[in-house]
Amino acid sequence: MLRGRSLNYVTLVAAQTPLMQISNKQSLLIGFVLSLTSIGLNSVAISYIGQRLKSVDEEHSRLTEALDRQAAGLDDADSTWDRYRLMHNLVYALPREKIPDAHADATNLLNSALTKLYAAANDITTTQLQNVEVEEADPSLDEKGMQLERELRATSDPETRRRLKEAQDNLGKSRPEPKSELGRKLRELEKYVAAEDADDDLTLQITLLPLMKSLRQQILTSVDRRHNRMRELENDRAMLVRRSGYATYAALALQMFGLMFIVAKDLLKDLNQKKVTQSSTASQSSPS
Repeated sequence: MLRGRSLNYVTLVAAQTPLMQISNKQSLLIGFVLSLTSIGLNSVAISYIGQRLKSVDEEHSRLTEALDRQAAGLDDADSTWDRYRLMHNLVYALPREKIPDAHADATNLLNSALTKLYAAANDITTTQLQNVEVEEADPSLDEKGMQLERELRATSDPETRRRLKEAQDNLGKSRPEPKSELGRKLRELEKYVAAEDADDDLTLQITLLPLMKSLRQQILTSVDRRHNRMRELENDRAMLVRRSGYATYAALALQMFGLMFIVAKDLLKDLNQKKVTQSSTASQSSPS
């Protein structure tokens, strides 16, 4: 008799649970909505996080390429500077008739070294430098400049050289204004290249040292800034990967909950029927 009462009590409790008060159609609908919600959440979250990861990876790749390009540019500038110093010092060991050629080569190397150093400090590519060179080119002035250079190298007479140098200066002043901002910056560097004409190395060093120190400090600042940004991107990527995992787990939990919601109704219904059957059997078998 006690057993039959216990079974009736369990059956009564199961029948009064909120889940048993929901119809099969409602239970199926709720489970379906939960499953769809999990799929939508997973799709939206994964799509957003995937786009952010792509953006982070692309920026990190650009920074890596920029650092590699900057390092290569600095190495090239240093190599050109070493060749300039070699040619500059070679001038003092050459015969008088060879000095003009060596001096002209040293001037060109100095201009190249400063240009490459400036490019490395300001993220200017070789293509951009070449484009500026093409834009600023003036065939007629270039031809006159080459002719004056040939005459200057061909003579060792001080008066003739003074006259040709003056003609070169006047020719440089007659050049049109640069057409771009980069062209103006490169034109300003030529003022420092003129230091090669100084009578002693001290004047040369005093003229060039502030510019080179400033450009190298600019490179160091740029490198530090990029490394800091790369570390930030690496932290952002790790955070996004964690969030992607959390979103996946949440979506799976919702989907499993929706499935369990559908199945649980049928399980409770079967349990209720089983308890009722057992209760009925127990009642019939008990003595009157």
